[in-house]
Amino acid sequence: MINKIEIEGTLTNNPTFTKVAKFGLAIHEKKDKTFFVDCVAFDEKLADNIIKDLRKGQQVWVRGRLSINEWNGKKYTQIILDQFEIRQNAKTPKEEIEINDEPQNIEDKYADINVADDDLPF
Repeated sequence: MINKIEIEGTLTNNPTFTKVAKFGLAIHEKKDKTFFVDCVAFDEKLADNIIKDLRKGQQVWVRGRLSINEWNGKKYTQIILDQFEIRQNAKTPKEEIEINDEPQNIEDKYADINVADDDLPF
C-alpha cells in the first residue's frame, strides 16, 4: 500500500519544536473553501530546517505520508513530513521577523522544555 501525499498551502502559525517540529497548514481548495491540516517532522535535520526557515503566512509545498489518529476520543489528521519547499515568502517583511544567524544546537535551545511521552498524541 502506498501512502504518499503532496500538498501546497499557507502556514497558519510559526513552527514549534518539542522533540518534533510542528506547524499548521491551510489548504485553499476553492475561493471560499479552506481546510486545515497539521504537519509534523520527526527527522532531526528536517525539523531544524523547518524551525529555521518557515514562518507564518508563507506558501509551502510539503510531501510526506498521511496519518489519521484518535486521541481522547477525537480523530485528527496530520502529515508526517519527508520534505518541504518554500513557494512564497510570508507577507511580513523580513525586517519585521527576528532572525538569528548564529549557529545553535537545537537540543540546547529547547533543553528546558519537559514533555512527557504521555503528553504526545502519537
